[in-house]
Amino acid sequence: MVLRCHVLSLFRAYPPWGAIALLALCGCPTPAQTPDVPNTCAPPVADVQRADAPQGSGMTLDFAIRTLTIDDSDAAESAHTGFDLDHLCSGPTDADGCNHEDFFSPFAEFNYVPHRGLGCAVPGANCVGCVDNQLPTATNSLQAALGNYDVRADVRRRIVGGSIALVLRIADVDSLDNDTSVRVALYDAFPLEEDCDRLTASGARYAVHTRSLRIGGSDIDRDATQTFDGRIESGILITEASRSVLRLPWTGDSHGRAIDLALRESRLRMTLVEGGGRGDDGMIGGWMDGAEALRSTSRFVLDCAALPWVEAIVSGIVDVRMPCQDVCIDRTDPQSSRFGGISTAYVFTAMRATIAPNPRSQRPPGTCGSMPVTDGGTGCASPATVCDGEDGVFRCLDLSTDPNNCGACGARCCSGRCVAGRCASGCEGLGASCAACPARDMCDCVGTYGAIIDSSPTDCGACGRQCGLFSTCAAGRCNR
Repeated sequence: MVLRCHVLSLFRAYPPWGAIALLALCGCPTPAQTPDVPNTCAPPVADVQRADAPQGSGMTLDFAIRTLTIDDSDAAESAHTGFDLDHLCSGPTDADGCNHEDFFSPFAEFNYVPHRGLGCAVPGANCVGCVDNQLPTATNSLQAALGNYDVRADVRRRIVGGSIALVLRIADVDSLDNDTSVRVALYDAFPLEEDCDRLTASGARYAVHTRSLRIGGSDIDRDATQTFDGRIESGILITEASRSVLRLPWTGDSHGRAIDLALRESRLRMTLVEGGGRGDDGMIGGWMDGAEALRSTSRFVLDCAALPWVEAIVSGIVDVRMPCQDVCIDRTDPQSSRFGGISTAYVFTAMRATIAPNPRSQRPPGTCGSMPVTDGGTGCASPATVCDGEDGVFRCLDLSTDPNNCGACGARCCSGRCVAGRCASGCEGLGASCAACPARDMCDCVGTYGAIIDSSPTDCGACGRQCGLFSTCAAGRCNR
């Protein structure tokens, strides 16, 4: 019997972790190089210049996200939280939905009655779901591959421990029941409370992180980069899609790296309860670029041998045709695979909070999630530096010699050698896998094993950096 390897067929017949095992038997060829494709669907956060919005006369409500979770089940028959991102109620054979059947939603407004429209609550032949959310499948696949690592528990621990803080501001609110226009902003933040248990109470204090503001900005309202136009319907906050790229945490630290999901066309929904004192049934989601997901997941795993199954996982969960490329999966060019989008959604709850008017660039010492102050406010004895670990643990590290934190927290040396804060050799900073880096000019890029960085036109000076048409690569630079 001859084994033939068709990634999508494997994923239709088997769960992703089953397909991973079969891939090893199939002996699939090396995945094609996935280029860095400019995202024309949504501009990067730093490029978004938000016009000053007129101030309304209504209330301003501040919330802190206190739980952020991923659906446990990825079974087709299970209800999924999430949004209709592609404006389709697609079935398993609908090419426009990338041959992925949409999920049924616990919220009636995301389910469809043929010939009648949205609004049914009981699944069946006359009530189908329109929800796009592949994050549970991606999470379960990653956990199966990594063994004992629990993605969901890690995110929960980081929220409770204060190493992740997300705050939400709803402005110009005239009614908590029905309001046709409100302004919404989402921020990374630092807790200002010393006791982490205080974060579970209403009114806990937070400071906005300066990275949530446009470059050089200091006004948390005017300079916010992650903003939404929204409304309140029957006590439910609903936003339109944002133009900014929203980054949400997915994995914690592994080999000095973590995966944040970069979501396009993100939106959120939250039920306001207790007179606006709490937010329940919250959902936040959008779609991530499949090519970007492939690169970031491969760098997280840091194992060249694992790249084929990483591409298999990504290929099996692409379910959104990105409007900028109109593609699900395209392998017609053997040198350049293209991927569409992967739908994503988290569930959250929120508690009323107090947001300080002035942003901060660093975590205040002595607060929840920080180290105790022991050395003049630095928290570490010289020459060590405090590093804010993705696992919520703060450590004193010597950045001049630590190969996992060389020159900066989380900067890992492939070579395992850090001298005076610089990696001694390897492929660091080039977007390459740390596995089997024999020399500076030969690195393992996503989809290209042993790429000659100094001369490869598709990996010129760094993985995924492509030279233009009729250009060549020499000494790591593109030349005409």
